[in-house]
Amino acid sequence: MVGDEKRTFDACCQLLKHWASRHDQRRGFEWKMTLGLWTIIAVGIGSHEKLQAVGWSFWAICSALAWVGFTWGWLFQIWKANNSDKVRASHFAKQATAILARRQTEAHTFDQKDVDNSFRAFIDDWSMRYQSLITLLLLVIFVTLLFKARCGL
Repeated sequence: MVGDEKRTFDACCQLLKHWASRHDQRRGFEWKMTLGLWTIIAVGIGSHEKLQAVGWSFWAICSALAWVGFTWGWLFQIWKANNSDKVRASHFAKQATAILARRQTEAHTFDQKDVDNSFRAFIDDWSMRYQSLITLLLLVIFVTLLFKARCGL
């Protein structure tokens, strides 16, 4: 590798590490928040008898709002940031690989249009779908227990 190629390769590797690290750190934080929410819901499930005083319909509405807020306001937003970082890291990995392969490549700048942040792509992500569905399941169990306790079932 000649000097300019070496500097370009090193820069690509540093940018690859940067974007991959941002993705990994955010992903870890995402799961900590999700597990925290699941813990709160589990505590609610465990103490559903104490929460009956308010009424199950109140908790059903709160649960629905919590699920929509969690899925749309948290998971979808953090997924978009993670997806963008993942695509950027992939871009610089391809650039570095092209330099190693000694192909003649033009400097290709990253284009945000390369990132598919559609809701459909979000739903196709197994991790996001898993977190959203488990949260929904826990909330349904919570509301069902409140309803059964209220009706004496």
